[in-house]
Amino acid sequence: MRRDRHHPPRPRGRPRHDAEAPRPPRRQDHGDPPRRRGAGAPLRPGARGRAPPRRRDRAQLPDHADQGRSRARGGARRRHLHPRRAHRGAGPRGRVPLPHPLHLNARRAPASSCPKYPAGGVSFRWVYRVSLYGRVREMGLGALRDVGLAEAREAADAARRLVAQEIDPIKERRRARAQARRRDGRLADVAAAALEAHRKTLKSDASATNWYSPFRHHVLPKLGAMPVVKIDQHDIATALAPIWHEKSETGRKALSRLKTVLEYAVAQGFDVDLGIVGKAKILLKPNRKKAKRIESMPYREVPGFYASLADDDPRELALRMLILTGLRSDAVRNMTLAQVRGDIWTVPAAHVKGRKAHVAPFRVPLSPEAQRVIALAERVTCTDYLFPNSRGGPLGKMAMRSLLVARGLEARPHGFR
Repeated sequence: MRRDRHHPPRPRGRPRHDAEAPRPPRRQDHGDPPRRRGAGAPLRPGARGRAPPRRRDRAQLPDHADQGRSRARGGARRRHLHPRRAHRGAGPRGRVPLPHPLHLNARRAPASSCPKYPAGGVSFRWVYRVSLYGRVREMGLGALRDVGLAEAREAADAARRLVAQEIDPIKERRRARAQARRRDGRLADVAAAALEAHRKTLKSDASATNWYSPFRHHVLPKLGAMPVVKIDQHDIATALAPIWHEKSETGRKALSRLKTVLEYAVAQGFDVDLGIVGKAKILLKPNRKKAKRIESMPYREVPGFYASLADDDPRELALRMLILTGLRSDAVRNMTLAQVRGDIWTVPAAHVKGRKAHVAPFRVPLSPEAQRVIALAERVTCTDYLFPNSRGGPLGKMAMRSLLVARGLEARPHGFR
C-alpha cells in the first residue's frame, strides 16, 4: 500500500481498544493489491498467495551465522560459510596446500631429520630401512619415548649386520618372538599343536573331533589360558573335580588327553613335570561309581528274536548279519558286495577300531546262514551297499538301535558281541 500524508504509516503491532468501543474498520484502497490475513505488507505480484519468508530472530541464530547475516551495512551480501568449511583458507575451491610434499612411496620419500615422520605432532618412532632382495621395507625399532638414540643405533647396527649376511632382520625378529612365546606357551596353543600332530594317527577328522572333545569341554575352559609350565596337580584336580565322580568315563578321557598334551609339550622343550597327572589322579581319589554296562539280550531269547526279523528290510537284515558275525555296527553298516569273496568277508582297515598305524584289513569267515542273508540283501538293494538307507548310502549309526527301541527292548546292538 502506498503511504502519503493522508495515510500515515500504521504502527506495528495490534492497537489496543476498549472493550466498549467498536473496532474501526480497516481502510484499503481499491487500487492496491489484496492483503492476506495475517500479513503486514502487500503481496508481491506473481507471489500466488504465498506468505513472505519467516525471519529468525538474531538470538535464535547460531554463533557462526553472525558473519553471514542477510545484508551488511555497506550493502554487499556476504556468503555464509559452512562450519566445516570456515577453517579453510584461500585457494582453489577453498583448499589449503600442505606445508610439505606428500610421498606415498617409501623408497622415494626423502630422508627425515626426525626419528619418524610426525603423525600430527603426537607420536614418533625409530625405523631402519631394510633393503634386501630388491625390496625396501621399514623395520620399527621402538617409540621415541621408550627407546633412546644409543639403543636405536645399536638395534640398527644389529639389523645391518644381518642384512650383510643376507638374513632378513624382520623375519629373524619374528622367529625369536615365536620362540619366546613357545617357552611361555599357553595350554590352549600347545593343545592345538598336539591335536594336529595326533590327528595323523587317527582314522578320520571325525575321530579326531571325538578324541579331542572331552579335553576341549572340561579342561580348556579352566586351564587353557594358563602357561603350560605353571600348571600343577592342584589345577588339574580343581578342573576335573566336577565331572570326576558324576561322569567318570568322560573325566578319565579328559585326563588321558591332558597327559598326551603334556607329553607333546615336553617334546617341544617345555619344562613340564609329567608326574602331575598321576598326582592329580591321587588328589581326585578313586571313583567308586561303577561303570554302566551295555545292555544285552539273554542268549536264550536270541534265537526267537532272530527268527522274528524280516527278510526284506535292510535294517533287520543288517541286524541279522551283526548277530551272526559279532562285528561292530560300523563294519556291518558299510558292508559292500565287493568285500565278499566266496565265504570270506574282508573288512577294510577304515572300519576296524584302532589307530590308523596299527590296524589292518580284517578277514571274517561267513557261515551258510550269513551267505543266505547276503543273497537276501542283494535282492532289495540297488546300490553298492548291501544295507542301504532310503537315499542309497549306508545305514545310520542309530538305525539298528532304533529298531530295538521300537520293539520295546532294552538290549543294544553292541550287546550281541
